Amino acid sequence: MFHFDRNFRALCASAPWFFAGIWLFHANAHAMGKHTAVHLARLKLPDLPNNRPRALSTMLLRLTERTSIKIGIDIPELSPQDARLFRYPMLVLTGNKGFSALPAQDILRLRAYLSNGGLLWIDRSEDDKDGDFDKSARRLAKRIFPQSTLQKLSIEHTIYRSFYLIRRFGGRILRESYIEGITIDDRSPILYSMNDYTGAWERDGFGNWAFAVIPGDQAQRENAFRIGINILMYALCVNYKQDLVHAPAILRRRR
Repeated sequence: MFHFDRNFRALCASAPWFFAGIWLFHANAHAMGKHTAVHLARLKLPDLPNNRPRALSTMLLRLTERTSIKIGIDIPELSPQDARLFRYPMLVLTGNKGFSALPAQDILRLRAYLSNGGLLWIDRSEDDKDGDFDKSARRLAKRIFPQSTLQKLSIEHTIYRSFYLIRRFGGRILRESYIEGITIDDRSPILYSMNDYTGAWERDGFGNWAFAVIPGDQAQRENAFRIGINILMYALCVNYKQDLVHAPAILRRRR
């Protein structure tokens, strides 16, 4: 059983009036409770260094600017066997190089985590379309869920409408206009993006953008943030809001 903090369950329970009201009452909205904090973690692998060390913090700051969500400023790096794993609703894995196959016990641990409510978002940052990271990421997803395959997610998938209505894509490199995922029943516990979204969020030590976006404009970077916010909302509430976002007033505000 996935042991989310009770505040995460309260978030989903309050979703109807939170998501309807957040744009109308942004300054005073506290639909998730004054003490709710969102915490993310990075999946730590022994031979894959963190090549986007500031990206998640930057994205979470954007999240607080646009919602009433409080964030946990610490973003730990957790191995599959870390005792804290089940405290975090989402793990993020980024990379630009291949990584070794995980031992069987790590695969079983990640399968348990993902089968009981967790989400793994893999974001590719290598430039080579069929590079070593891509091969390693697909191998990892297949080993976790051997009966399933990463597939292109329909534009009607909840991740494209969980907060913003997504019709344009972003990232450091505007390579693909979709995200792949493994879907089991009506939930996608593994998401795989190929546009280096975290590269579009990364800042250098002086607070400047670390990378130019290609082909490049601010809308492309903004769309990268919107995808990140949507995926985080999906990790917290899965399909709870799938029908809610069809409300015309909300759709007009999110275009």
